[in-house]
Amino acid sequence: MQEMKYTEEIFKKYGRIYDEGKVIFREGEPGNEMFIIIEGKVKITKNAGNLEKTLMILGNGDFFGEMALVDDKPRSASAIALTTCKLIALDKNTFKSVILNNPSFAYKVILKMSERLREADKQIEELLKYDKRTRIIKSIAEAFEQKEYSKLSDLVKDVSDLVGVSESEVLSVIRELVNSSVIGLKAGKITINKEELKRIYKFLSFSKPHYEAD
Repeated sequence: MQEMKYTEEIFKKYGRIYDEGKVIFREGEPGNEMFIIIEGKVKITKNAGNLEKTLMILGNGDFFGEMALVDDKPRSASAIALTTCKLIALDKNTFKSVILNNPSFAYKVILKMSERLREADKQIEELLKYDKRTRIIKSIAEAFEQKEYSKLSDLVKDVSDLVGVSESEVLSVIRELVNSSVIGLKAGKITINKEELKRIYKFLSFSKPHYEAD
C-alpha cells in the first residue's frame, strides 16, 4: 500500500464495485472515505437550485472525495458511477497513513486539489462573464470532445447538467445550431461542425459580457 500500486491484494482489502448509475456519495453527507478509480467513469455533480450541475467526469487513475477528509466538512458534491466502477476506498486513518508514508501521492493530492480550485474559479468567472447561451454553446463543444452522440436527448441532458440550466433552454440553442447547419441530426448519429461552433463561441466570448440572474 505504501507505493499506492494497484494489486489484487489491495483490492481485496480496500476495493469496492459500483454498478452504473449507483450513487457513491451524496452532497451534504458526512465524508468518511476518499476513492481512487481503478476502472470506470464517475460523474461529480452539485445541486444548483432545482438543477443538478455536472462539475467533472473522472476516469481511471483519478481520485475524489479527499476534500471531506481534509477539512472534516460534509460532502460538497455528489459522486455517481457513470459506468460499472472498480474503486479503492480509503478511510481517514488510511488516507493519513498513505499521505505520511508516500510523499509522491501527497504531492499528487495537493496538485489535484489546486487544479480543482482553479477550475472552480474558472467556472465562477464564466458564470459571471457569459450569458446562458454562450455557456450552453461552450458546453456543447466540450460534450462532443468527450464522446459521440446518437440520441439528442442524451446531448441535451449532458449539456443541461454541465451548465446548470433547464433542458428546454439547451434544446432551444441546439435548434438554432441545427438551423444554422452547425449541428446535423441524422438517423442514429448527431454530427457537429466543430470549427464553426468554436468560431461562434469565440465571437460570443469577445462580445460585450452579459450579466444575468439565473
